[in-house]
Amino acid sequence: MVSAKSDSVNEGENGKIAERKSWDTYTTRARILDKTYKIQNYSQFFRVNHMQPEGTFCQSCGMPLNKPEDHGTEANGSQSKKYCAYCYQTGEFREPERTLDEMIEISAKGFSDQDPDVSLEQARTQMKQILPHLERWRAREIQF
Repeated sequence: MVSAKSDSVNEGENGKIAERKSWDTYTTRARILDKTYKIQNYSQFFRVNHMQPEGTFCQSCGMPLNKPEDHGTEANGSQSKKYCAYCYQTGEFREPERTLDEMIEISAKGFSDQDPDVSLEQARTQMKQILPHLERWRAREIQF
């Protein structure tokens, strides 16, 4: 007879003994914690009180600007210090009519594609908290 408190087995349907896969529960919990950590870790790049990037991030889409080729260009051909190559070229936004909501969707998709442990919904939630505070979108909120 197997104890009801056993972690390795339990009684299944029709009184038959079925293995309990406690490792599945552990693995699932570990994945959830890992996803939460990754999202929180990403959030730590942004100051909570001002929501400004501490590192170099595109002030339109939030993409990290780690390499020279990640940066957009100014009208004079120099490297933009604020915007990525996907958002900004020759001193202008590549798609100036793009809305904040559209950018949230695009950035969330990029974030979740980069990290398969982060769902699109988790990335979307994160982008909704971050992008409105970036320079491009703050400027639009101020305009009347």
